[in-house]
Amino acid sequence: MRTLLLVSAAVLLAGVVAASTLPPSLNKNLKSIIDLAEEFNRTFSQAYFVEDVGHLAQGRNRCGDKFFCKVHDILHKHEHFAKGKEQKEEKDIVRNLDVYIRDRNANCAALLRNVTSTNVTKPIPELVKHLTDCIRSRNIHDYKD
Repeated sequence: MRTLLLVSAAVLLAGVVAASTLPPSLNKNLKSIIDLAEEFNRTFSQAYFVEDVGHLAQGRNRCGDKFFCKVHDILHKHEHFAKGKEQKEEKDIVRNLDVYIRDRNANCAALLRNVTSTNVTKPIPELVKHLTDCIRSRNIHDYKD
């Protein structure tokens, strides 16, 4: 347990440093998601599990619109986010993802039609880490506003 806390603290500190070094051209919704995700991970327990999205965050077509649509779909449907129990950070993550997806004119229904659900579940903070990593990767490599 102590090791988990130390590792979590190190990851959070690294995330804060990385987020503070983001170029100013980052889409405001994506920047907001990173800030909210870091706050969310500081306050959220590992008790909630969701579908693993690691396969959409890796490989040749990583971090594309399919990834962002899938994360939005998972978080939007998750009981903690959807039933009024959520905190401000959770609401704002989903809202900013929605705005980002709409701004990109991504048709999530069509994009997710051929994406099969995995039977693997991971704690929500792991999904949020994939989300922040993809936002940073997208900004560095190929994001165009």
